[in-house]
Amino acid sequence: MAKNHYFEDVYEVVRSIPKGRVSTYGAIADFLSLGSARMVGWALRHSSVMDGPIPAHRVVNRKGI
Repeated sequence: MAKNHYFEDVYEVVRSIPKGRVSTYGAIADFLSLGSARMVGWALRHSSVMDGPIPAHRVVNRKGI
């Protein structure tokens, strides 16, 4: 899979979430001015093919799940 600039932006934000803290898909989308929490989720679903760890477990939905 080719590296996507959008994906890289999402991964950079997710990597910046401190240990012990979480963020939401929507908050990340708003921060990046993307407008779509689903796109953040889609990017994170594909994070397993990236070099280096992406702490996707630190991103939750708006209900905290």
